[in-house]
Amino acid sequence: MDQMYTPFKGEHDFAYGYGWIIQDTPFGKLVAHSGGIPGFASILLRFIDSGCSVHVLSNIMQDVSEIGKNLAAIVHEQNR
Repeated sequence: MDQMYTPFKGEHDFAYGYGWIIQDTPFGKLVAHSGGIPGFASILLRFIDSGCSVHVLSNIMQDVSEIGKNLAAIVHEQNR
């Protein structure tokens, strides 16, 4: 797990490690993965420090990352 969540800088503009986008956020370390095919989209956000996970599934092709971030903010604010 440590290797999987260890970022390295490649050809991306973000930290990436074994399939996960890795970021520091106001809610702690975030590892995320998104995907989709025509007609579907998804994102998985795992906040390692708080133990919170957010999954967003959509049956239309759209960017669901903002929905996921907004849901994470709600959860983290409720747990303060």
